[in-house]
Order: sequence, then C-alpha cells, then structure tokens
Amino acid sequence: MRAESVDVQPGRSVVRRRSEWSHPDVDFQVSTVVCEGDRVVAFTEMRLVGDRAQHGFTGTRRDYRGRGLATAAKCVALRAAASRGVTRVTTSNAEENVSMRAVNRKLGFVPIGEHVIFGRDLGSP
Repeated sequence: MRAESVDVQPGRSVVRRRSEWSHPDVDFQVSTVVCEGDRVVAFTEMRLVGDRAQHGFTGTRRDYRGRGLATAAKCVALRAAASRGVTRVTTSNAEENVSMRAVNRKLGFVPIGEHVIFGRDLGSP
C-alpha cells in the first residue's frame, strides 16, 4: 500500500459528494489518498487558506480499518501542508467517533473549543 499526495480530480470519490470535492478551498496537492493497487482504501481532504488549513473528511473503507491508514493519510497531508507554509491545522469529528478522536490525539491535535449543534423538528411551529 502507498500513501501519497495526489491530484485528486473533483467528483472522482465514491465516498464524498461532488460538492465536497468542489469546494474552492480544497487543496488537491495536499489532500491525500492511500491506495492498494488502483483501489483507494483511505483518504483525507484538506482545505487551505493562507497559512491555515482544516482537515475535512477523512475516511477508510470498512474492511481496511484498524490498520493505521487514516493516520497515514493525515500524516502525509500534514507534511504536505507544512511544506506549503501552513502553520495551523484544525480538525473536528463527531464525539462518538472514538477511533478518529484517537487518531487526532495521536497526531497532536488537542481540543480548542466546543461546537454545539442545535436541532428542531419541522413538524411543529
């Protein structure tokens, strides 16, 4: 398997919607895929603006989880971002996603705030 920064073509992912890859800040030189042969088995998307970046979605095919592939993809992307002058990267994930929280801690990310999500049913006024 190999992890490398590649020129990912917008809309080519079978995992993410076209709108995610078409976001103007997604950097395809830094976003990273992990492949086994020609098959993408993990990836991370990163958005860059100046010297700041945000890890977007990171995913690993279910049958490849537990092998460190998300960590590898994020690590390659972080090195690529640093080489482009990025000095600060943020990331976020669902509270219940214990595995990704562990990946982020392993890579040195620390909590810097809390994001509260509000919701309501539309069936009532």
